[in-house]
Amino acid sequence: MIRKILFILFVFLASGGVYAQSGALKGKVLDAETGEAIPFANVVVELNGNMVGGGVSDFDGNYTVKPIPAGRFTVKASYVGYNSLQINDVVINNDKIQFLDLSLKASTQEIEQIDVVAYTVPLISKDNTTTGGTVTSEEISKMAGRSPEAVASTVGGVYQEDGEVKSVRGAREDATVYFIDGVKVRGSSNLPKASIAEISVMTGGTPAKYGDVTGGVISIVTKGASREFFGGFEFSTSKFLDPYNSNIIGANLSGPILTRKVVDPNNPENIRKEPLLGFFISGEYKFTQDPHPSSVGFWKVKDEILDSISRTPLVRFGDAKAGIPTASFLNASDFENVKVRENVAYQQSMVQAKLDFQPFKNVVFTIGGNFQNDNGNYLGGNTRGNLSGDISSGMLNYNNNRQEKNTEYRAYARLTHRLGNDEGEGEESSLIKNAYYTIQFDYGKNLWTRQDERHKDNLFNYGYIGKFTTYQTPTYVYGEDTTLNMTGYIMKAFKDTLVTYEASDINPELSNYTSMYYDFFDDPLNQTQILEGGGLLNGYSPSTIHGLATAPGVPYGLYTKRDNDQIRLSAQGAADIKDHEISIGFEYEKRTDRFYNVAPTSLWLLARQNMNSHILELDLANPIAVYGNDNGTLFYNDTIKYNRQYNVNAQSLFDIRFRQSQGMDIKGTNWVDIDSYDPDELSIDFFSADELFNNGEATVFYYGYDAYGNKLDHSPSFEDFFTKTYNVEIDEGVYRQFYSREIAPFEPIYWGGYIQDKFAFNDLIFNIGVRVEGYDANQKVQEDPYLMFTSYKVKDNYGLIANTEVPENINPEATVYVNSSTDPTRIVGYRYKDQWYDLEGTEVSNFRTLYPSGQAEPYRTNKNDLIGENSFLKAFKDYDPDINILPRISFSFPISDEALFFAHYDILSKRPNSEASRLNPIELLYVNQLATNEFVNPDLKSEKTIDYEFGFQQKLNNKSSIKLSAFYREQRDMVQLIYLTGAYPINMKTYGNIDFGTVKGFGLTYDLRRTNNIQLKASYTLQFANATGSNSTTARSLIAAGQPNLRATLPTDFDQRHNFSILVDYRFSSGKNYDGPKWFGMDILADAGCNFTINTGAGTPYTPQDVETGKTKGSINKSVMPWRTTVDMKIDKSFMIKFGEGEEARTADLNVYLDISNLLDAENILGVYSTTGNANDDAYLSSTSGLSSINKAYDSQSYIDYYLLLLNNAANYNLPRQIRLGVLFSF
Repeated sequence: MIRKILFILFVFLASGGVYAQSGALKGKVLDAETGEAIPFANVVVELNGNMVGGGVSDFDGNYTVKPIPAGRFTVKASYVGYNSLQINDVVINNDKIQFLDLSLKASTQEIEQIDVVAYTVPLISKDNTTTGGTVTSEEISKMAGRSPEAVASTVGGVYQEDGEVKSVRGAREDATVYFIDGVKVRGSSNLPKASIAEISVMTGGTPAKYGDVTGGVISIVTKGASREFFGGFEFSTSKFLDPYNSNIIGANLSGPILTRKVVDPNNPENIRKEPLLGFFISGEYKFTQDPHPSSVGFWKVKDEILDSISRTPLVRFGDAKAGIPTASFLNASDFENVKVRENVAYQQSMVQAKLDFQPFKNVVFTIGGNFQNDNGNYLGGNTRGNLSGDISSGMLNYNNNRQEKNTEYRAYARLTHRLGNDEGEGEESSLIKNAYYTIQFDYGKNLWTRQDERHKDNLFNYGYIGKFTTYQTPTYVYGEDTTLNMTGYIMKAFKDTLVTYEASDINPELSNYTSMYYDFFDDPLNQTQILEGGGLLNGYSPSTIHGLATAPGVPYGLYTKRDNDQIRLSAQGAADIKDHEISIGFEYEKRTDRFYNVAPTSLWLLARQNMNSHILELDLANPIAVYGNDNGTLFYNDTIKYNRQYNVNAQSLFDIRFRQSQGMDIKGTNWVDIDSYDPDELSIDFFSADELFNNGEATVFYYGYDAYGNKLDHSPSFEDFFTKTYNVEIDEGVYRQFYSREIAPFEPIYWGGYIQDKFAFNDLIFNIGVRVEGYDANQKVQEDPYLMFTSYKVKDNYGLIANTEVPENINPEATVYVNSSTDPTRIVGYRYKDQWYDLEGTEVSNFRTLYPSGQAEPYRTNKNDLIGENSFLKAFKDYDPDINILPRISFSFPISDEALFFAHYDILSKRPNSEASRLNPIELLYVNQLATNEFVNPDLKSEKTIDYEFGFQQKLNNKSSIKLSAFYREQRDMVQLIYLTGAYPINMKTYGNIDFGTVKGFGLTYDLRRTNNIQLKASYTLQFANATGSNSTTARSLIAAGQPNLRATLPTDFDQRHNFSILVDYRFSSGKNYDGPKWFGMDILADAGCNFTINTGAGTPYTPQDVETGKTKGSINKSVMPWRTTVDMKIDKSFMIKFGEGEEARTADLNVYLDISNLLDAENILGVYSTTGNANDDAYLSSTSGLSSINKAYDSQSYIDYYLLLLNNAANYNLPRQIRLGVLFSF
C-alpha cells in the first residue's frame, strides 16, 4: 500500500500542471458478432503514420489512451484471431474524452486482414462538460477568413466586430485569454492558416487547469510532424478584384528527419521505419495596400491641392497681422473620396514550427514556436478601435502617417512521459493506469516601436524648422549704482533686436510656414513675433485646420517602444485510479514589461528653457563703469555695464553637457543661442531626468528603461527613484548632484495550481476540481490608500491623541485627523478604512463635514517631510499577494441514448489590468501638480466571475441535434475609476475594485451533419449583460460632473441582446458519391463547394446626449444601435493531380478558391453619434456651439465642408466587401 501511495505522489509531484492541450480516447474492444468484451487487445493511435499513443484493453474490454494532442487520428485495434480494425479521422478535442467502441470481426483466413472504417463524429458527446465549440482544420480550410479570431467568432456566445472578438458572454474584452500550443499569448494570436489543427473556444465550464481568465478561453493547436513528407504552397490576391491589393503567399512542409527500423515481434520479416525526429513548419507573408478599409471610404485632399498648400502654407488675409493657414480656405471640391487610404501599406510575416522527438516509446519531446513580424504605416490604426481617434490626419497629412514595427515570438519545450503500464503485475497494474506527466517551459517576447517613418529615433529632427540666430543688445535706464555710488545709464537687461532664419529640408513643409512669414513681414525683432505672425520655431507645429484636421507636413509626435518578456513553467500529471482520472498541475509565470515614450518635438522647447538658465541675472555686485579716452585722458561716459551672473545652482544639466559637447567652458557666461545649432548637435542625453519631467508636464514616460530610452540591466528599487543620485563635476572638486530617476520594469508574478477528478460512471461524466491561483504585482503600494505620508493612528497615543479623549467606538487602527497637517493644534476627527468619524465618534457620510475646504489634514508623523523623504517612503509597503480559491464543478449525463443533460458551476478570476495597476513613481513625484490626472492604483486585486450554466442536448435524427442552455454570470470586483475624496496630499481620481455586473443568457445550437450535400451549424444567443461599468473608465464622465460612482447595473457597451451565427457548407463529393451535374460525362463540380459564414445580431447600446449641454438624456445606454448582418463566402474546387506511374505514382491536390468577406457589401453601423443616434450626423453644426464655431472661422463655408467630410466617420462602419482569389497546392 505504501508503494502505491509513493507511486501516486511521484506521478503527481513530478508533474504538476497545465496546458498540455490534449484529450483522451476511451471505450471498449468488443467481439463484433457476440458483443462480448475482448481483453488484452492492442489499441494504437497514429497521426500521419506516427504513433502518438496506445493501450491494452483490460479484462472487461475497457481501454483508455491518453494524452492525445488535439486533431484527427487513425485508431487501430488488433487481437489474435481477429481481423485488425482501422478507423480513420477520429477527432480528439482538447480537454475532452472521446468515446469509441472498437468491434473486431473474427478472422476466417490465415492472411492478415484489416477492416478500414471511416469515423463519424457523434452528434452528442458524452464528455460535454465544457460549453463553447471546436473548429477543426478541415472546417477552417473551407471557411472564409484566416485569423483565429474570425474562426472563434463563429461560436455562439462570442460577440465580434469585423471578425475581432470583443466579448465572450458579456465579459469585458480583456477577460478572454488565448493559448497557442499551451503557450499563453500576449499580443497577436495570428498564425499561418495551414498550421492550425484546431481552434477551441470555451465559453463556460472552464476546467481547473485554466486560470487568469474571467471571459472565454480560445485555445489554438498547431499541426505536428508526420511519418511521410507532405506540404503545400498557397497564393492569393485581390489585385484585380477589389481596390485593396491584398496578397498572401504561404507554404508548409512536414516529414521525418531521423527514422529508426522497428521489427514486428510477431513477424520478424515485417520491418518498418518509424520516425525518431520529425518536423512541421509553416510560413506566410501578407501584403495589403489598406488593412482596414471602410464601407464609406475616406476623404483626402487632392494631390495638386496638397502640393500647393504645402509649398505656400500661409496667406495674407485682410488686415490680419499674421499669416493664415492656406488650408483654412479649402472647400469640398478640393477633396476626394477614396476607397484606399494613402500611405497605410502593411506587411506581415509569420512562421510556425514544431519538432517532435520520440527517443523512446513512451517519451515525446517537443520543441515549437511561432514568429511574427509586422511593419506598416498607420493613419490612426489598422483596427476600428484605433482608427476613430486620428482619422482627421488622413485628410491633409497622410504623407506623415506613423510607422509601427512589431516583432513577436514564442518558443516552448515540452516533455511528455507516459509511465509504464505492463499488464500482469497484479493489483498495482489494475489500480493505477495511464499515468503520465508533462512538463513545459515557454518564453514569449514582444518588441514594438512606433515612430515617424523619416525621423525614427533622431529625436531632435522631429521638431526642427531651421536655424534661428538671435541678436541681442543691452538696455539701459538712468539711475544709480549703489556699489560704485555712481549715477548714469545703468544696464538693466538684454533685449532681442533681430532674428534671422535659414530654412531646413528636414521638415520642409513646416519650414515653409516660417519662410512665408519672412516673405510677408519685416524681419522679426524676437521669436515671439514669428509665432504671432503664423511662423514656426523649432519644436512647434501648426495648429489644426479649423480645429478639425491635422495640417500637412506635421511629423508624428511621439517615439515609443515596448519590450515585453514572459516566462512560464507549467506541468501536469494524470493517472487513472479505478474509474477516476486524477490530474494535478501547476504553472508559474513572470512577466517583465518595459516601456519608453518621448514627445520629441517638446525637446526643443525644453532645450530652449534649460539653456542659459543660470545666467539670466546680471552680476550687480561687480559693476563695470564705462570710460572714454580723450587723448589719453580717461573720462566716465555715464554708462555702467554688468556681466551675466553665473549661478551654479541654477545651471541645468542640459546646459552643462551641451557646453561640454561644444568644447565651451562649463562655467562660461556666454549666451548660447540653442536655435542656431543643428539637431545632430543635440541629444536627449544632455538633459537630467527631472528636466525631462518638466515639473509634471513630462516629455518622457518610461519603466524598465532610463530617462533616455536605454534598457536597464538591473531592477532599481522604489526608494532608488526618489533618492539615488549621481555627481557631475562642474569645476575641480566641485560637483552637482542630479537624480537618476530609474524605474524598474513591471514584473508581476502569477502562479496557479489545481487538482481535478474527472470520472465517468455508467456514462455519467463528472469533472470536479479546485484551482488555487495567486497574483503578486511585485511592487510597492500605499499602506493606506488615503495617505502618501505616514500618519498617527489612535493606538499611537502620541501628542494631541494623548491629550484628547478618544471615543470608545473608534478602532485603535483608525487614522487621526487634525485642523492642519503642517501646524496641528487640535483633533477634528478619525477615519477607519473608508468610514469617517467626527471628534465625538459619530459616523460622517461626507468627509467635507469635517473639512469644508475639501482637503483632509492627517496628523502626520513628520509634518516637514516632502515627497521622496522618510515619512513618504515609509507609507509604502510590498504588495500583498492576492490568492483565490476557485472551485470548478461540471457534469453531464445522458437522459437516454439520444439526449444529454449538462451543467457546471465555476468561479474564475483574472489579474487586474496592468495599465490601471502598474506603479508610476513619476506621478507620485508630481502628485500636487497633477491633481486633475487619473492615478494608477498599484494595489488593485483580481477580478472575479461566478458562472452557472445548465443545458440539454437532444438528438433529432441520425443527422442532426439541438442543444439548449441557460447561463448566469456574476461579475465581482471589476476595476473602475473612482474619486478618492479625503486622500492626502490631494483628492485623487484612481482605480478600485468596485464594479459588479450580471450576465443572463440563453443559447440554442443546431447541428446538421452533411445531408444531401449540405452541412449546417447554427447558434442563437439571447443575452442580458448589465454592470455598473462597461470598462475601467466608464465613471470618468460621472466624476467630472461631480457624481458618485454608479451602484445600479445598466446595460454594458457590449450588451448584444440577440446574436445569430450560421455556418453553411454545400459541397459535392467525388467518385461514386458524386451527385452533381455532369457536362459531357464529366463530374464538373466534383470536390467543389461553397461555404457561408453568417453573423447577424442586434446593435449594441449607447448613451444619448444633448447636443447643446452634453448631458445624458435619460439613462446610460438606454438606446440601441441598428442590427448588423455580415455574410462571408468561400467557393472552392479541388483537382487531383497524378505524378508518375505504377508504384512510383504520386498524387497532389490543387485547390482553387474565391474568398469573399462581406459578400453583400453591407454598410453595418458599428458606431453612432450619441447626440443623434446616427452614424453620419451629430447635429453639432446647427447647435449654438456649432454656429459659434462657424462664425469664428476665417471661411465659414470651409469650416462647414471640413466638418461634414469628417462627420461621416469611416470608423462608424464595418469593413467593405473584400475579394481574394487563391490557389492552394498540397502534396
